[in-house]
This record gives sequence, C-alpha cells and structure tokens, in this order.
Amino acid sequence: MTRLRTLVQETGIAMIVVSHLRRPDGKGHEEGAATSLSQLRGSASIGQLSDMVIGLERDAQHDDPEIRHTTKVRVLKNRFSGITGPCCDLKYDMDTGRLAEVTSSDF
Repeated sequence: MTRLRTLVQETGIAMIVVSHLRRPDGKGHEEGAATSLSQLRGSASIGQLSDMVIGLERDAQHDDPEIRHTTKVRVLKNRFSGITGPCCDLKYDMDTGRLAEVTSSDF
C-alpha cells in the first residue's frame, strides 16, 4: 500500500482499490450490516493511507426485491472535507444493468 500511495503522490493519478471485508460479529454483510474501516481485509494501511474510503452495503437476503436491489453508500473516511456517514442509496435496474440514485421514498 505504501508503494501504491507513493505512485499516486508522484504521478497525481487517482487510484481505486477494492477491498473485501472481514466478517462482522452478528448480522453479516450479505444481510445489510454496516461497514467500517476496521473491517477492511489485509493490513490497516488501506484505511490509513487512503484519502477516501467508501463502503457499499446491501441486504442481499431481504424478501422485498426493492430493498434487495438497493445499495447504501457510506463514506467511511474523507480527508478532503472530513464529512463521513451515510451518503446515498443506489438502486440496481435489472433491465438496464445500471445503478441509479434513489431516495428512501422511492422504494
């Protein structure tokens, strides 16, 4: 991670890294459990060296397809403004294969 961060600093590029999560105690991620920095797999350097960390949460086991196809976006780390927490909801459209932002009243 340190070498990747150095590459970003030296070249000015943006880099997106995908990390799997550790299993939480209690309700699992496939049932919509909230994500946190401490659940990032691997070394803690992913959370320490990143400028932004964004978690995606979805209850893939819910009976209601509207809820099952809706992903909650949570900002876990934000070096730019410091604003963290729930960000928005994205709904998967089965016909187009795209995600679209929705409000909680839309589903």
